[in-house]
Amino acid sequence: MIKKITISLAFIICFTGLVWCSSLDKQIKNIWDTPSVVTSIPPLYAHTTAILWEKWTVTNLVNPWVSVHYREPTSNDIKALEQADAIVFNWLHLEEFLDKKKYNAIDTSKNINLIAFWDSDKTAIQEEHEGEEHNENHEEDWHEDHKHGEYDPHVRLDPRASIIQTQNILQGLTSSPSYEYFANNAKTYIQKLEQLDTEIKEQLASIEKQNFVVFHEAFWYYIARYWLQDQYKWAIKSFDGQEPSAQQIATLISTLKSNNVKIIFTEPQFSPDILTIIAEEVDWLVVKQIDPLWKTLSPNWYIENMKDITQQFISAFEQVYEDKNT
Repeated sequence: MIKKITISLAFIICFTGLVWCSSLDKQIKNIWDTPSVVTSIPPLYAHTTAILWEKWTVTNLVNPWVSVHYREPTSNDIKALEQADAIVFNWLHLEEFLDKKKYNAIDTSKNINLIAFWDSDKTAIQEEHEGEEHNENHEEDWHEDHKHGEYDPHVRLDPRASIIQTQNILQGLTSSPSYEYFANNAKTYIQKLEQLDTEIKEQLASIEKQNFVVFHEAFWYYIARYWLQDQYKWAIKSFDGQEPSAQQIATLISTLKSNNVKIIFTEPQFSPDILTIIAEEVDWLVVKQIDPLWKTLSPNWYIENMKDITQQFISAFEQVYEDKNT
């Protein structure tokens, strides 16, 4: 009898322990199992983090110093996407390395006034097609072949477009129990973006603008927003990591001289050797680096990056103005 009672008591203690352990395991999981969001590029990381703050975990796929155009998916990317509670993409053919429809990602490009490539394109150096130099007769074919698709995907360079992206992200989170909290955060962040837009407009309006060229066409939304179309002359493009040929460099130098261009806005990918060649041919050339893939990823990434880009424009305009008047 005593033996049976001992066995029964041991069973009860063991069973109770298992139930308690199971309950504890669930509690621990609930504590640590924070909902997660995956974003594709740094600007979307900044917008999303501003909305979620500490409620959800935000993971960004493409590091700030890596071009999304040449990115290949990794096993960690796939794992993060499959485990995410929400996914935020730019769309517009920017994340070509991922199947956006498969992952049911939030489309942040909705309701944005998009710029078509053939409306924005002013290019001194175009890519070559099957060994032939690009010319005006190839314009329509070139746009159809362009890897981005029909519209320029670099919408982030207009703060108004970033406001719409923020609203789209919020809309994708309407089913969350924390939606009201997210909505309040989004409202505060949008106010910051509106203030950013106003500051950039006022800063650029107060100085004498100068003719310039950029490394590639990523900046057209910025140019259109802040009325720099008359000063923007051309985009220097060398796709897939290919440096411009000697003939293309000669075309660029001719374009700079004929349009009285004194400013080149480069990016880290642009060869300093090419700049040396151009500077020897063009007098008083001002070279400034603007990086749409700024290297420090943080919740303030977007606002700080836009301020840095604007400061580079202002600095270049002021330097050319001083050179002209000395």
